[in-house]
Amino acid sequence: MAIFREFAQLCEEIEKESGKKEKARLIGEFLRQLSPEEGRIASHLFLGSFPAGRRIFVSWNTLMDTLGEMFPLSPKDLQKIGKSAVDIGEMVEGIYKRWGRYKSRGITIREIYEKLASLAELEGKGAMRKRKTILKGLLVGMDSLEAKYLTKTIVGEMRIGVKEGMVLEGLAYAVGISIGEVRKGFLLYGDIGKTVENFLSKGRTALLSLSLKPFQPLQPMLAQMAYSVREAFEEIEGDLALEFKYDGARVQIHKEGDKVMIFSRHLNDLTSSFPEVVEEVKSNIKGDAILEGEVVAVKEGRFMPFQEILRRVTRKREITRMQREIPLKLFLFDCLYADGESLIERSYEERWERLREIKGGIALAERIVPEDVEKGEEFFRKALESGAEGVMAKALKGIYTPGSRGKLWLKVKKSATLDLLIIGAEWGYGRRHNWLSDYHLACWDREKRELLMVGKTFKGLTDEEFEEMTKRLLSLKVREEGKVVYVKPEVVVEVAFNDIQRSPRYKCGYALRLARILRIREDKRPEEADDLSAVEKIYHSQ
Repeated sequence: MAIFREFAQLCEEIEKESGKKEKARLIGEFLRQLSPEEGRIASHLFLGSFPAGRRIFVSWNTLMDTLGEMFPLSPKDLQKIGKSAVDIGEMVEGIYKRWGRYKSRGITIREIYEKLASLAELEGKGAMRKRKTILKGLLVGMDSLEAKYLTKTIVGEMRIGVKEGMVLEGLAYAVGISIGEVRKGFLLYGDIGKTVENFLSKGRTALLSLSLKPFQPLQPMLAQMAYSVREAFEEIEGDLALEFKYDGARVQIHKEGDKVMIFSRHLNDLTSSFPEVVEEVKSNIKGDAILEGEVVAVKEGRFMPFQEILRRVTRKREITRMQREIPLKLFLFDCLYADGESLIERSYEERWERLREIKGGIALAERIVPEDVEKGEEFFRKALESGAEGVMAKALKGIYTPGSRGKLWLKVKKSATLDLLIIGAEWGYGRRHNWLSDYHLACWDREKRELLMVGKTFKGLTDEEFEEMTKRLLSLKVREEGKVVYVKPEVVVEVAFNDIQRSPRYKCGYALRLARILRIREDKRPEEADDLSAVEKIYHSQ
C-alpha cells in the first residue's frame, strides 16, 4: 500500500528538481511501484485535482478554523509564519514545525483520497462542521511534510511544476511505451486517472481495446482566436465554413439505445441539469451517436447571457422551476460517432453531412460556406445582430483533434477579449466601500509558469455580482496588504478593452486600456486563462 508520506517526500524532491525529464522519471519510478488503482489516485493528487471536476469545498477559513482547534494560534503567530511562506502549504508546514505536536501514523494515499472524496459529497445543514471533523481527523495523524502536501492538494495548488503532460510522460516511462501512445490513450479516455489506471493495468494493450464509444467522453477539440473574419480566411488553408458562436454551454452528447448522457467541455456530467435536452435527443436521434452542440438559454426569441445557463447547472434541486424560467435550445455542430463508427478522423465536411442525416428535428448551428471575405463578414454581422457572440471558422477538410488547439478551428468575436485571472482586489470607495471592486487582472507566462498582471478594472459587474464576488474572493484570500486583498488565482473572467498599450508599470510590459468584465468564465479552469502571447498578438495587430 502506497503511504502518503512517500508521496509527500516525492513531491518535495520533484519541486526541487529543475529538469522536466528528471521530474517525469521520478513520477514514472513512483507509478511503477503502485497498483493501477493507486496510480489513478496518485495522478489526481499530483495535480491537486479530482475526476470530472469534483470540488471538495474547503475554504481558507475552514482550514484556519480547523488548525485553530489543533494549535494555540494567535493572529500574530499566523502573520509571522505567513510572511515567510510562499503558499498555504508552507504556512501549514511552519505551524506544525513551530509546535511539533503531531506525528505521522502512516496513512495511505487511498485513505487520503477516500476522505477527500467524502468531503466533496457533503452538502446542506451541518456540512461545514462535518468537513472540519474529517479534515481534523486527517491532520492529527500527520507530520509537517504530510500536512504541507495535504493542504496543497486540498486547495489545488501543488506548485511542484507538474501538469497533465508530465504525468503522461512519467506514465510512458513507467510502462515502457512511447509518449505518443500514452497521449492517444489520454485523448480517448478523457481523464488522467483512467489513463494511468488502464496503462498500468494493461500496458500497451490498453490501446488495443480502446476505441471511441458512447459514455466514454473524450477531450473536446479547441479553437484558437482570430481577430477578424479576414484573418480567419488568411489562417485557414483551403475552404472554410462559418458557424454562429453561441453564448451558451458547449456539450458532448452520448446516446446508445434509449440512454442519453450529456457532458460539459470539462467532461462533467450535466445530464440531470438538462432533462429537456435528453428528451429531445431521445426523440430525434435514431441510432447510437456522440454529438457536440451548444445549449443556449432563449427567451422571447432572444439569446440570454451565459450566466443563465449556469443557474440551470448549479440549481439541480429546482430543475422543474428553472425549466420554466430559463428555457433552453440545443444547436448541434458536430458528429464524432454514429452507429458504431468513429468519425474523428473524417473531415469536418463529412462529419457535418453525417450530422445532417441523423439530427432529426434538432436545430443545427447556423452556418454558411462563404465564397469570399465579404460574404463572411456579412455573416459575422448577422451573427452579432442575432445575439451570438461571434462566429467559428472551421476548415472543411480538417479532422477532429481531441484536446488540441490548432488552426483548423478559429473563433472570431465582436471585439478583442482576453480570459484573465483575478489575482487580487481592492476595497471600493463610496457606494462600493463594502465590496472588493477593483480587480487585479493577470495572464499566464507559461514558459516561466507565472502570472503577470496586465491591468485593473472595477467595471462590468452589477451590484449583486459585486457582492457575490466579494464573498467569493474573501474565501480565496491569501493575504491582505493595505487596501489590497490578494487571492488564490481561481476566478477566470472574460475582459474586453479598448486597446493594449506598452507600459513599464507591469512586469509583462503591457497594460489594458479601459478594461471591463464581460462575464465570469465558470466554465474555464485557471490554467485555461490566456497567455502573454495572446496579449502580444492583440497589441501587434493594432
